[in-house]
Amino acid sequence: MIPRPAAIRSAAPYGWAPSVLRARQVRWHCSFAGILSIEFLVHAWDYAIATGQTVNASDAPADYVLGLARQIITPRGRGNIGFDRPVPVSDDVSVLDPLIAFTGRQPVS
Repeated sequence: MIPRPAAIRSAAPYGWAPSVLRARQVRWHCSFAGILSIEFLVHAWDYAIATGQTVNASDAPADYVLGLARQIITPRGRGNIGFDRPVPVSDDVSVLDPLIAFTGRQPVS
């Protein structure tokens, strides 16, 4: 018999198949990685602004993290997790500004 982790053993009597548990675990890890991506980039911007510096982010990572933010920061949960309402930005802003504005911060550029 192959040893199984305790979580799978305890869930088995309730009809939870190991594949279902692994799928939920993968989704949780992906969500957590997305949250960390948002946290790192937005707080890098916070720190840079506070110290009079800038963050040079390329288009692809900034767009990717903005997409994650739009999935994770829902209108309903926004206030509960510490985000203000999105701030409007014009089309001619830096690649990072839409993400910063989406988190409720006022972009500087």
